[in-house]
Amino acid sequence: MKKLVAALLALGMLLLALSAYADGKSVSLTFEDDAYHLAFISADAADGVLTVKVSGFDGVMHMRNGKIVIPFWVYAVSGGETYGSTSVSCGSDGIYVYSVACGVIPDEIYIYAGDDENNSALLWQNTGEAEAAQESGAAIPAELVGSWQGTGIPESNGSDIALQITVNADGSGKYTFEQSGYVESYPFMLQSDSASFSVTIPADNYLSIVSCEGTYTYADGSLSLHIVTTFSGGGQYAYDAVCTKAQAPEFCGEWTLQTINFFTPDADNGIFSIDAGLSIAEGSTYGSGLTLNADGTITSDIDVYGLIEVIPQLPFSVPDLCLCNDTEWTYAEDSLSLAPGGTVLALAYDEAAAQLSLTFSGTVEIQSTTTDAGTTKGGPVEIEITLVLLRAETPETT
Repeated sequence: MKKLVAALLALGMLLLALSAYADGKSVSLTFEDDAYHLAFISADAADGVLTVKVSGFDGVMHMRNGKIVIPFWVYAVSGGETYGSTSVSCGSDGIYVYSVACGVIPDEIYIYAGDDENNSALLWQNTGEAEAAQESGAAIPAELVGSWQGTGIPESNGSDIALQITVNADGSGKYTFEQSGYVESYPFMLQSDSASFSVTIPADNYLSIVSCEGTYTYADGSLSLHIVTTFSGGGQYAYDAVCTKAQAPEFCGEWTLQTINFFTPDADNGIFSIDAGLSIAEGSTYGSGLTLNADGTITSDIDVYGLIEVIPQLPFSVPDLCLCNDTEWTYAEDSLSLAPGGTVLALAYDEAAAQLSLTFSGTVEIQSTTTDAGTTKGGPVEIEITLVLLRAETPETT
């Protein structure tokens, strides 16, 4: 029952996918032996670009030769013409956002795996409602945008739920909830003109849910939601949640990388040991800037992976430490989780010293090398790599 209530809350908080998109489909596709259940969320046309949102990626990242590979692409068909994707962004909420070179709401949208465009699946078909929905859609009020946290109270049985929500300016977002040790996250979208929400749910969902909808109100700094979930058997489950805006962590802001420290806890491992620091000069080819925004987004040009690859004294690879590929962050229990890469770094913040330390801990494969001095051993070794950053200087104003 605890898991059921928690899962219901998760699904209930997927805030509004536009009703014009009710004909969006759920499809099952495979990429590199991984099965995905993908669901259409929305499509919006503006300034000559069609933006398509698809859920179901679960933050999974595929890499080849140290580079991220996008598992699926979409294309649109309008008036008999085909328009392909020009770019894609992804986040830890499992939503991919595609940009398609089509300036109007199309007739159909397809999705396909890898380079196999000939084996595409129909993801969405225009019923004529999309343009009307786009024209009538109301902007999200500024007071709703941001991170929220609060407590969910079931109307019948079930324990309270700790809830965290992030609302973006376009109404999309994500939330994370915890109930009796059960934790789960889902994407959502919000519509402000009707102060209501509904959910686009995959047809093969675990709980056989056929709909999830409700209303919300905002007053005096509180966001209150009433959620009703309906099951295939006709049963319903209702609950209420009241949230207030969360304060951004003190470590948010702009940072500059100063030093990278390398340390093997087991110095007697017999393969490779190190306890040394590497200073990062301003203007480094491999970057030094990091910005952690209060809305959960991250921008960085730091590529520790690339730096390690060109230093012979570091005979290992750490693809996870390419921060320039990440776009979102979450923080819990002194750990910073990055997406879409999935890297988890231990975080230590020293306010007095204006210093931020991010530590990667894991196993690396030491590469065996041969030099004039002989052949070195290879094999797995535990290592800690710590990025030491200082607050970026704020330009003085006059």
